[in-house]
Amino acid sequence: MTKNQFKGYVLEEVIAHLIRTSGYSSVTPETIKKDPNLITEGNKLKVKGRGAKHQVDVLGEMDWILPFNFPLRLIVEAKFRECPTGIDVIRNQIGIINDINENFFVKRGAKPRPRYRYNSVIISASKFTLPAIDMAIAHQIQLVDLSGDEHREIRDGIESLADSLADDDKIKPEDLEKVRPILQKPKSVDYLDKIDRLDLDGNSKNSIKSLIRSIDSCGKLFVGMSRGGFMLLLNADSPEGFVSYAKNRPTHKVDMRWPTVDNGHMWKIKPLNHNQESGNYELNFRLPERIHKWIFENNRNNQFSEAINQKEQNLSKISIYYKGSDRDYVFNLKYKDVSHEQQ
Repeated sequence: MTKNQFKGYVLEEVIAHLIRTSGYSSVTPETIKKDPNLITEGNKLKVKGRGAKHQVDVLGEMDWILPFNFPLRLIVEAKFRECPTGIDVIRNQIGIINDINENFFVKRGAKPRPRYRYNSVIISASKFTLPAIDMAIAHQIQLVDLSGDEHREIRDGIESLADSLADDDKIKPEDLEKVRPILQKPKSVDYLDKIDRLDLDGNSKNSIKSLIRSIDSCGKLFVGMSRGGFMLLLNADSPEGFVSYAKNRPTHKVDMRWPTVDNGHMWKIKPLNHNQESGNYELNFRLPERIHKWIFENNRNNQFSEAINQKEQNLSKISIYYKGSDRDYVFNLKYKDVSHEQQ
């Protein structure tokens, strides 16, 4: 396999940790045995569609079921390329998701079986093209852009591991299978011993250890879904502070602003009406590209009022699922207009 293919597979395993803290559990071997639409060929997991079988590297199942919905499953696809991820990737994923969701036939007298709704998220380490973004929005596929400086540690860790294993820009598939079990359970009790026992050179083992340390940065990330249907990757200055505040106030009002130094790409969220006793937190997120272009390019002369409009239309409510050690939580952040204050 090429280095870029390898980096994409590793990125999927890294992001799988974030998926699991957002309400999805990895599909287990027991689940695969019971579901006739999930099959394994060799060590590959595939999902049956109406017209073909589709290989998936990360498949999650929502821990709870939304009212008036089928149980949800999530297919994760990651791209680690030099150039932005284009519309071809989105088209391919749309075809896969539609084929899988249409693979259900009701036969008279047949045994009832579960029906799932499959969704998809595509992660890119090098942005998305605008046609790709528009196609994804139209077909309700979520995109995660990890190209910003705030995610450099994760990208650099994956790059370093790929470089250590590469031979003439190629990586042996068996090397990926050696690395994957370690990344799936980082910081297990004996993870250092497991790494040291791998049939890899010292440089590669050190790169794996470094990547596992960078995975810790995912602990600062929370997935928020906005009222407009945009997925936001929220980076907390203090994860413990945010969780503590939100547990006491599962629904609370917030303010959103952007610093003037980066042309509005990164926004900040802070709670309103906080005090020393109630605590405080700050969440940072990269504004979805379509909203950013509308505010800062299409409305250059009216940025502040248009930003308020977008906050009210698309960002007025952000829901965050959090899997706590005691129970599951849903935090609702509600934007309150404080436009009378300086942006």
